[in-house]
Order: sequence, then C-alpha cells, then structure tokens
Amino acid sequence: MVIGSLFCHASFGICQALSNIKDYHKNMDGDAFEQWLDKRLIPAFEALYPGKKMILIMDNASYHHQLSTEFYPKGVTPKTASKGQNAHVLRMLGIRSIKIVIKGVEMNFEVPEEEPRNFADHRLGVAGAKAPTSGESGTVYCRAGPGGGPSSKELANAVLKLGKTTHPQILDSRVERMFKEKGWKIIWTPPYCPKFQPIELVWGVGKQRAAALYSKGRNLKTTREHLRRGWYGGESNGTKPFDPCNVRKCWETALVEMNRWIAADLEHNPGDNGRPKGLTGELGRLGGVAGWTQTEPTCTDIDDIDVGDGTDIDHVLGEEAENVLQGDIQVAAAYLGGGDVETLHGGL
Repeated sequence: MVIGSLFCHASFGICQALSNIKDYHKNMDGDAFEQWLDKRLIPAFEALYPGKKMILIMDNASYHHQLSTEFYPKGVTPKTASKGQNAHVLRMLGIRSIKIVIKGVEMNFEVPEEEPRNFADHRLGVAGAKAPTSGESGTVYCRAGPGGGPSSKELANAVLKLGKTTHPQILDSRVERMFKEKGWKIIWTPPYCPKFQPIELVWGVGKQRAAALYSKGRNLKTTREHLRRGWYGGESNGTKPFDPCNVRKCWETALVEMNRWIAADLEHNPGDNGRPKGLTGELGRLGGVAGWTQTEPTCTDIDDIDVGDGTDIDHVLGEEAENVLQGDIQVAAAYLGGGDVETLHGGL
C-alpha cells in the first residue's frame, strides 16, 4: 500500500496492509500518515529544496485531520471529552469565564484559576479517581440542573464554538500544527472531490499498471517494483514498455474538472439583474470570489475529524459518494496509463 509520494524517489513509501479489507483506505490512520510526513516527505523536500516553503494540497481524508494532542489526549475531541477536560482546555487558553446558552438563556460561568483536585485526578487517570458529580456553584464544574452549571454537552458545544471562531488552535490537526511551526501552508480541497486531485490520477496510473503486471504469488518487494515501473516506466506485460506516467496530463485532467465545477457554481447561483453570484472564469483567473457560495457548516465539523482509529462519524455517509467518484478516477487513470478499464478493476 503506497502511503504517499512527492514525485521523487526520496519520499516514496510503501508498507504492508495489516488486513485484507478490500478498501485499502481502512489500513491507513493518522499515525502512519504523519510518520510518512515526518520521516519521508519533509526530509526529502528540505534536502531537495533547501530554504523553500512547502504548500501541500490535500483532500479531507480523516487521517489527514488527526487532532493535535496539545489540548486533548489522542482520540479525544471537544465533543467526546469529559466536562473536566473541556474546562481544563478553557483554563489552558487563559479563559476565566464563558457565556453558555442554556434553554435559550445566556448564562455566564467562571473558570477557576486552579483546577479542582477531584476533576484533575479523574482527568489524569489517577488510580481510584472517580468521575466527579459536581463542582463549585457558578463555575463550569457545577452540576447541570435548575440554577446549576452547564451540562457536559452544553460545555462541549461552547468550547467547539470557540474552536471555530476565536481559538482555532484547539481544533488544529497535528499536520497543521507541524506546518505552522515551519511557516508552510496546507490547502484543503473540497470534501469528496477526488477529481480535483492530480495525485489521484497519478496513483491510479501506477495501480492500474501494477494490476496488469500481477501474477499469483506476488510478494511485497515485487509489488513495490511494479508500482515504480508503473510510474517511472519500464517493462510491461505487452510488447511495448510503459512510458513514464504523464504527470502533466494528470494535472491538466484535474484542471478540466475544477473548471467544470466553477462553471456549475455559476449555473446554480446566477444572481440577480444579470450580476453573477457564483464563481466565474477559470482556476487561474477566478471572478466572483466575494460572492462565492458557502459550503455547508458540516463540511468542517469536528465530527468529521479522525478520532484516533482511522474512522469518523460522518465518514460512512461519504464513502458511497466517494466510491462513485473513485470509479470515475480509475477510468481516467486507465486511459492515462494506456491500459483498459477491465484490467484496472482487477485491482491489486
């Protein structure tokens, strides 16, 4: 299973899947992705382009979004954190009071400068520590109820709102944090739009050609060689050797899809009195950006972030749409790779 490639030998990485699940994406998680970034891509980039800044374009796969552990333990998000953990995050941010809407009424709750001992013991996993049931009146720790404090869910929603407005650092992924520290940038493509990713076509070409070279008993070492041959060219299973993958053509194919999407935005949002509301032009010369149609808020909801085991709450809903689009990607990759679709669908 290829876990990424800057199109150079230095950052090529391959590892063996830990299961035989047909959808190989399920064999990837945030830890494996970050290991590749830290041990392969970043060292290769800095060695090849010293002093340069990287702009990494990525899709919204859940393993690209594993939260930083600065504010929450691994696998924990504001929505899944305990009340004490969210209160502790407020303290870490230097917030001493917070307004929370309870049953339509906005109420103000204090965040004690010092964490209550029973909440600290439970948060830190001290042996024998039990989940606290209440805290000081008027604080975020106070038990929920008439005249009491916020519920765990109400506090979680308030903290999540902070993360989406004034304190985005609590929702930073570990990858985003890594890039900010280096002064680099990440550009996220829209959810479920693999057609906008040239790398999807590059990967498809290598996978299609490697599938064509398959023979019973192929091991990991040979698979690696077949993938390399699929991308860089070499002996094929026919009379004509593989040419190197046409990366430029992959990019041009993705560009056509992006421009098609831009045109569709204008069709859906024509505006009033002849003034366009949607995007106009093409990727290199966009118009109408100020009036661009906003995506649904759920596109950046914390529920769609990796919770530590490579899955997320909304991922299953998106898989069907993603699989349909991936099928189109495979057809295009087969064309670019000089193979046929039937061979491609044989898979690796």
